[in-house]
Amino acid sequence: MPLTNDVVSKIRPVDSFIDQDVLRRFPALARYGRDLGDTPLINVPGPKGGARLFAKCEWDNPSGSVKDRTAFAMVHDLLAQLPGDDLSGHKVLEYSGGNLAIALSLLCQGLGLENTLVFGSYVPDESVKKMRVQGSDAVIIDKDLGFWEVVQHAVRLSDANPDWHFLHQHENDANLRMHEMGTGAEIVTDLAALGLTADSWVASIGTGGTLIGVQRALAAANPALQTFATTPAELPYGTEAPANGLPKFDGSGGLGCGRKQPFVAPEESRITGHVTLGFEETMAAMRLFRELTGEWIGSSAAANWLAASRMASDQDADRVTVMVFPSKPSAGEIEKASAYSLDEVKKLTGLKELV
Repeated sequence: MPLTNDVVSKIRPVDSFIDQDVLRRFPALARYGRDLGDTPLINVPGPKGGARLFAKCEWDNPSGSVKDRTAFAMVHDLLAQLPGDDLSGHKVLEYSGGNLAIALSLLCQGLGLENTLVFGSYVPDESVKKMRVQGSDAVIIDKDLGFWEVVQHAVRLSDANPDWHFLHQHENDANLRMHEMGTGAEIVTDLAALGLTADSWVASIGTGGTLIGVQRALAAANPALQTFATTPAELPYGTEAPANGLPKFDGSGGLGCGRKQPFVAPEESRITGHVTLGFEETMAAMRLFRELTGEWIGSSAAANWLAASRMASDQDADRVTVMVFPSKPSAGEIEKASAYSLDEVKKLTGLKELV
């Protein structure tokens, strides 16, 4: 089944809530914004006779992921607070699971804005090299220490350098706003063009910005919306276990020691269910999706697709489930997923009769 673009929305996030004066003062931000969003909504394979599945595919954004939206929104809000258009002497600080750092590095290069980006050693060497060529100060934390240490290292840097602009994606409202009024609004428009509304929404918990922001937009269109959150079985959302460096599907995971993402914790009553998926399951799902469509998707996309597909088999054919495909896979993910045989894939995913 080849992938087809069912509809591309015409909503422009920059027209929805962005300060046009900021765009006039910073043309590089405006250029980034023009290439942002309007990503395709694609019908993807699902169980025969089950719910219809659609994926919002985010790899056409400037640096190739949904995190371009977050980077744009947070930097926009920062620049809105600064007088004039001279960025000399200003420096951005942020932590990342990988894709946000890549997006911020590209955006800050265009703006001539100094930046320090903190992330784990799981980020591919070629991405680190590119960020450094673009002028970013890359601070790499041993992946075995877990993502929480990445966050805390950035917090310590912020405390030691109070003149730096710490974006702090887990607590920055621009993150939520962009996904509610940008990503979520696009999905509502995309589905309306097909005469549909979303009955279910599936997304992973990284910061929770995409999960909760889009949920708000979709629930406004359908108050009966069900929301399902995916996280790695190796470190689920809210787990009391300590953070770890085990392989996990990309861009997601609990914070360890009972910590909960600030965007998600107050909205738990709106989440219908949490779905945990192991690393091997998501690699197998990547391999199966490739077999069915001829396309590779990233491990986070594969996790969302696998969760949605399993649920769709028990749902009526007139129901609609939407998920996000945050990015394409890394070369390392493709290598790992390619190693799985089709027999292993069928056993690990449990999916049958997909159309």
